[in-house]
Amino acid sequence: MPCEPKGQGDPVPMPMRRSASGRFYSGQRGEAIDGLIGLVVEGRLGIDEKTSEQWIGAHLDLSRTPIREGLAILGGAKVVVQKPQVGVWVRRVDEHELSTLLAYVQDIATHSARSLIGTGSDERSVRLGEISRALRDLDDAADVLCARFDGVTQDAYLEAEKRFIVRVCEIGTVPPVASEFLEKVGLELRIYHSENQLWRPEWIGQRRQEAHTLDQSLRSADSRQAIALALRRYFTLLTTQLKTPSEQLFANTATKALKLRSGQEQLDAGSKPYLPAAGEDGSSA
Repeated sequence: MPCEPKGQGDPVPMPMRRSASGRFYSGQRGEAIDGLIGLVVEGRLGIDEKTSEQWIGAHLDLSRTPIREGLAILGGAKVVVQKPQVGVWVRRVDEHELSTLLAYVQDIATHSARSLIGTGSDERSVRLGEISRALRDLDDAADVLCARFDGVTQDAYLEAEKRFIVRVCEIGTVPPVASEFLEKVGLELRIYHSENQLWRPEWIGQRRQEAHTLDQSLRSADSRQAIALALRRYFTLLTTQLKTPSEQLFANTATKALKLRSGQEQLDAGSKPYLPAAGEDGSSA
Protein backbone atom coordinates (compact mmCIF):
# COMPACT_ATOMS: atom_id res chain seq x y z
CA MET A 1 0.00 0.00 0.00
CA PRO A 2 2.16 2.85 -1.31
CA CYS A 3 2.03 6.41 -0.07
CA GLU A 4 1.83 8.52 -3.19
CA PRO A 5 1.33 12.29 -3.43
CA LYS A 6 -2.18 13.24 -4.53
CA GLY A 7 -2.86 15.62 -7.38
CA GLN A 8 -3.07 19.35 -6.82
CA GLY A 9 -6.84 19.31 -7.26
CA ASP A 10 -7.50 16.47 -4.84
CA PRO A 11 -9.26 17.41 -1.60
CA VAL A 12 -7.02 17.22 1.46
CA PRO A 13 -8.71 15.75 4.55
CA MET A 14 -8.23 17.55 7.83
CA PRO A 15 -5.52 16.09 10.11
CA MET A 16 -6.75 13.76 12.82
CA ARG A 17 -6.69 15.05 16.38
CA ARG A 18 -6.76 12.80 19.38
CA SER A 19 -9.93 13.16 21.42
CA ALA A 20 -9.80 13.91 25.13
CA SER A 21 -11.22 10.47 25.89
CA GLY A 22 -8.29 8.88 24.06
CA ARG A 23 -5.66 10.42 26.29
CA PHE A 24 -3.76 8.23 28.71
CA TYR A 25 -3.72 11.13 31.20
CA SER A 26 -7.21 12.46 31.69
CA GLY A 27 -8.54 15.94 32.37
CA GLN A 28 -6.69 19.20 32.10
CA ARG A 29 -3.32 17.68 32.98
CA GLY A 30 -3.73 15.51 29.87
CA GLU A 31 -4.50 18.66 27.88
CA ALA A 32 -1.35 20.26 29.32
CA ILE A 33 0.83 17.29 28.30
CA ASP A 34 -0.64 17.04 24.81
CA GLY A 35 -0.58 20.81 24.43
CA LEU A 36 3.07 21.20 25.41
CA ILE A 37 4.19 18.59 22.87
CA GLY A 38 1.89 20.30 20.35
CA LEU A 39 3.74 23.59 20.89
CA VAL A 40 6.97 21.82 19.97
CA VAL A 41 5.45 20.13 16.91
CA GLU A 42 3.98 23.40 15.66
CA GLY A 43 7.32 25.18 16.09
CA ARG A 44 6.12 27.62 18.75
CA LEU A 45 8.50 26.15 21.32
CA GLY A 46 11.94 24.86 20.43
CA ILE A 47 13.50 21.73 21.88
CA ASP A 48 15.92 22.70 24.69
CA GLU A 49 14.40 26.21 24.62
CA LYS A 50 13.87 27.46 28.16
CA THR A 51 10.42 28.72 29.04
CA SER A 52 8.18 29.03 32.11
CA GLU A 53 4.96 27.63 33.57
CA GLN A 54 3.35 31.02 32.99
CA TRP A 55 4.28 31.08 29.28
CA ILE A 56 3.00 27.53 28.73
CA GLY A 57 -0.24 28.27 30.59
CA ALA A 58 -0.83 31.43 28.57
CA HIS A 59 -0.31 29.64 25.25
CA LEU A 60 -2.48 26.67 26.21
CA ASP A 61 -5.11 28.73 28.02
CA LEU A 62 -4.81 26.55 31.11
CA SER A 63 -4.44 27.45 34.76
CA ARG A 64 -1.26 26.91 36.74
CA THR A 65 -2.41 23.71 38.51
CA PRO A 66 -2.83 21.44 35.43
CA ILE A 67 0.35 22.89 33.93
CA ARG A 68 2.28 21.97 37.09
CA GLU A 69 0.70 18.49 37.18
CA GLY A 70 1.51 17.89 33.53
CA LEU A 71 5.08 19.09 33.92
CA ALA A 72 5.51 16.87 37.00
CA ILE A 73 4.47 13.83 34.94
CA LEU A 74 6.70 14.78 32.02
CA GLY A 75 9.58 15.52 34.39
CA GLY A 76 9.22 12.10 36.01
CA ALA A 77 9.30 10.52 32.52
CA LYS A 78 12.45 12.54 31.68
CA VAL A 79 10.65 14.19 28.77
CA VAL A 80 11.11 17.69 30.19
CA VAL A 81 13.66 19.25 32.52
CA GLN A 82 12.62 21.79 35.12
CA LYS A 83 14.97 23.75 37.37
CA PRO A 84 14.10 26.49 39.87
CA GLN A 85 15.18 29.97 38.82
CA VAL A 86 16.22 28.57 35.42
CA GLY A 87 13.02 27.43 33.70
CA VAL A 88 11.55 24.41 32.02
CA TRP A 89 12.40 22.90 28.65
CA VAL A 90 11.59 19.88 26.48
CA ARG A 91 14.60 17.59 26.31
CA ARG A 92 16.11 16.58 22.97
CA VAL A 93 15.81 12.87 22.16
CA ASP A 94 18.29 11.01 19.94
CA GLU A 95 17.91 7.89 17.83
CA HIS A 96 20.09 5.78 20.13
CA GLU A 97 17.80 6.35 23.10
CA LEU A 98 14.70 5.70 20.98
CA SER A 99 16.19 2.51 19.54
CA THR A 100 16.61 1.18 23.07
CA LEU A 101 13.09 2.22 24.06
CA LEU A 102 11.57 0.58 20.97
CA ALA A 103 13.39 -2.65 21.80
CA TYR A 104 11.68 -2.63 25.22
CA VAL A 105 8.31 -1.96 23.56
CA GLN A 106 8.90 -4.94 21.29
CA ASP A 107 9.58 -7.11 24.36
CA ILE A 108 6.34 -5.92 25.99
CA ALA A 109 4.35 -6.64 22.83
CA THR A 110 5.93 -10.08 22.37
CA HIS A 111 5.25 -11.08 25.96
CA SER A 112 1.67 -9.78 25.75
CA ALA A 113 0.94 -11.47 22.41
CA ARG A 114 1.88 -14.88 23.82
CA SER A 115 -1.20 -14.77 26.00
CA LEU A 116 -3.38 -14.44 22.90
CA ILE A 117 -2.79 -18.09 21.96
CA GLY A 118 -5.28 -20.18 23.89
CA THR A 119 -7.42 -17.17 24.87
CA GLY A 120 -11.20 -17.70 24.71
CA SER A 121 -12.69 -16.83 21.33
CA ASP A 122 -14.98 -14.05 22.66
CA GLU A 123 -12.24 -12.21 24.55
CA ARG A 124 -9.82 -12.69 21.70
CA SER A 125 -12.37 -11.27 19.24
CA VAL A 126 -12.81 -8.15 21.37
CA ARG A 127 -9.07 -7.52 21.61
CA LEU A 128 -8.52 -8.09 17.90
CA GLY A 129 -11.41 -5.74 17.16
CA GLU A 130 -9.67 -2.98 19.13
CA ILE A 131 -6.50 -3.54 17.11
CA SER A 132 -8.48 -3.41 13.86
CA ARG A 133 -10.06 -0.08 14.83
CA ALA A 134 -6.62 1.32 15.69
CA LEU A 135 -5.32 0.02 12.35
CA ARG A 136 -8.15 1.78 10.47
CA ASP A 137 -7.29 5.01 12.29
CA LEU A 138 -3.65 4.48 11.33
CA ASP A 139 -4.63 4.06 7.66
CA ASP A 140 -6.73 7.23 7.80
CA ALA A 141 -3.85 9.19 9.35
CA ALA A 142 -1.46 7.81 6.70
CA ASP A 143 -3.80 8.98 3.93
CA VAL A 144 -3.84 12.47 5.45
CA LEU A 145 -0.06 12.50 5.77
CA CYS A 146 0.44 11.36 2.17
CA ALA A 147 -1.94 14.06 0.95
CA ARG A 148 -0.24 16.86 2.87
CA PHE A 149 3.14 16.10 4.40
CA ASP A 150 3.91 18.60 7.17
CA GLY A 151 4.73 18.64 10.86
CA VAL A 152 1.11 18.60 12.03
CA THR A 153 -0.05 15.73 9.79
CA GLN A 154 3.10 13.76 10.62
CA ASP A 155 2.43 14.24 14.33
CA ALA A 156 -1.18 13.07 13.91
CA TYR A 157 0.13 9.98 12.11
CA LEU A 158 2.61 9.26 14.91
CA GLU A 159 -0.20 9.58 17.47
CA ALA A 160 -2.32 7.07 15.52
CA GLU A 161 0.68 4.77 15.21
CA LYS A 162 1.25 4.95 18.95
CA ARG A 163 -2.36 4.00 19.62
CA PHE A 164 -1.96 1.00 17.31
CA ILE A 165 1.22 -0.06 19.13
CA VAL A 166 -0.48 0.36 22.51
CA ARG A 167 -3.40 -1.84 21.37
CA VAL A 168 -0.94 -4.49 20.21
CA CYS A 169 0.92 -4.34 23.52
CA GLU A 170 -2.33 -4.50 25.48
CA ILE A 171 -3.62 -7.56 23.65
CA GLY A 172 -2.62 -9.40 26.80
CA THR A 173 -2.41 -8.15 30.37
CA VAL A 174 0.16 -5.43 31.00
CA PRO A 175 0.79 -3.64 34.31
CA PRO A 176 0.01 0.10 34.61
CA VAL A 177 3.72 0.89 34.68
CA ALA A 178 4.04 -0.61 31.19
CA SER A 179 1.19 1.57 29.93
CA GLU A 180 2.93 4.67 31.32
CA PHE A 181 6.16 3.57 29.64
CA LEU A 182 4.36 3.20 26.29
CA GLU A 183 3.00 6.73 26.69
CA LYS A 184 6.53 8.03 27.34
CA VAL A 185 7.85 6.32 24.19
CA GLY A 186 5.01 7.80 22.14
CA LEU A 187 5.78 11.30 23.41
CA GLU A 188 9.49 10.92 22.72
CA LEU A 189 8.83 9.69 19.17
CA ARG A 190 6.72 12.81 18.56
CA ILE A 191 9.49 15.03 19.93
CA TYR A 192 12.19 13.29 17.92
CA HIS A 193 10.28 13.42 14.64
CA SER A 194 9.40 17.09 15.13
CA GLU A 195 13.07 17.67 14.24
CA ASN A 196 13.62 14.56 12.10
CA GLN A 197 10.99 14.04 9.42
CA LEU A 198 9.96 10.65 8.12
CA TRP A 199 12.09 11.32 5.06
CA ARG A 200 10.48 9.36 2.26
CA PRO A 201 6.82 8.96 1.25
CA GLU A 202 7.43 5.24 0.66
CA TRP A 203 8.42 4.86 4.31
CA ILE A 204 4.81 5.46 5.32
CA GLY A 205 3.70 2.73 2.90
CA GLN A 206 6.25 0.35 4.43
CA ARG A 207 5.04 1.11 7.96
CA ARG A 208 1.43 0.52 6.96
CA GLN A 209 2.27 -2.74 5.23
CA GLU A 210 4.15 -4.10 8.25
CA ALA A 211 1.30 -3.01 10.55
CA HIS A 212 -1.19 -4.95 8.41
CA THR A 213 1.12 -7.97 8.32
CA LEU A 214 1.37 -7.84 12.11
CA ASP A 215 -2.41 -7.61 12.42
CA GLN A 216 -2.84 -10.68 10.18
CA SER A 217 -0.26 -12.61 12.19
CA LEU A 218 -2.08 -11.86 15.43
CA ARG A 219 -5.36 -12.98 13.86
CA SER A 220 -3.96 -16.33 12.81
CA ALA A 221 -2.38 -16.74 16.27
CA ASP A 222 -1.23 -20.23 15.37
CA SER A 223 2.46 -19.75 16.01
CA ARG A 224 4.28 -17.78 18.68
CA GLN A 225 7.29 -17.81 16.42
CA ALA A 226 5.36 -16.20 13.56
CA ILE A 227 3.98 -13.48 15.84
CA ALA A 228 7.44 -12.79 17.30
CA LEU A 229 8.86 -12.52 13.76
CA ALA A 230 6.12 -10.09 12.67
CA LEU A 231 6.74 -7.96 15.77
CA ARG A 232 10.49 -7.97 15.16
CA ARG A 233 10.02 -6.91 11.52
CA TYR A 234 7.68 -4.09 12.54
CA PHE A 235 9.87 -2.64 15.28
CA THR A 236 13.04 -3.10 13.23
CA LEU A 237 11.45 -0.96 10.52
CA LEU A 238 10.53 1.79 13.00
CA THR A 239 14.06 1.76 14.40
CA THR A 240 15.69 1.81 10.95
CA GLN A 241 13.64 4.82 9.92
CA LEU A 242 14.98 6.86 12.81
CA LYS A 243 18.01 7.47 10.59
CA THR A 244 18.22 9.62 7.48
CA PRO A 245 18.77 7.90 4.09
CA SER A 246 22.46 8.91 4.04
CA GLU A 247 22.96 7.52 7.57
CA GLN A 248 21.29 4.27 6.54
CA LEU A 249 23.54 3.99 3.48
CA PHE A 250 26.64 4.56 5.62
CA ALA A 251 25.49 1.99 8.22
CA ASN A 252 24.65 -0.63 5.58
CA THR A 253 27.93 -0.13 3.74
CA ALA A 254 29.99 -0.17 6.93
CA THR A 255 28.29 -3.36 8.15
CA LYS A 256 28.91 -5.06 4.82
CA ALA A 257 32.56 -4.03 4.82
CA LEU A 258 33.08 -5.35 8.37
CA LYS A 259 31.56 -8.70 7.46
CA LEU A 260 33.80 -9.02 4.41
CA ARG A 261 36.88 -8.04 6.40
CA SER A 262 36.20 -10.45 9.25
CA GLY A 263 35.55 -13.36 6.93
CA GLN A 264 31.94 -13.81 8.09
CA GLU A 265 30.76 -13.59 4.50
CA GLN A 266 32.46 -15.51 1.71
CA LEU A 267 32.32 -14.34 -1.85
CA ASP A 268 31.68 -16.95 -4.50
CA ALA A 269 33.91 -17.01 -7.52
CA GLY A 270 32.83 -14.41 -9.98
CA SER A 271 30.64 -12.55 -7.49
CA LYS A 272 30.37 -8.81 -7.77
CA PRO A 273 31.55 -6.32 -5.11
CA TYR A 274 28.91 -4.82 -2.86
CA LEU A 275 26.93 -1.94 -4.28
CA PRO A 276 23.98 -0.15 -2.65
CA ALA A 277 20.57 -1.36 -3.79
CA ALA A 278 18.54 0.84 -6.10
CA GLY A 279 17.37 3.90 -4.23
CA GLU A 280 19.51 3.07 -1.19
CA ASP A 281 21.60 6.18 -1.67
CA GLY A 282 18.56 8.42 -1.45
CA SER A 283 17.93 8.46 -5.19
CA SER A 284 15.01 6.80 -6.90
CA ALA A 285 15.45 3.63 -8.87
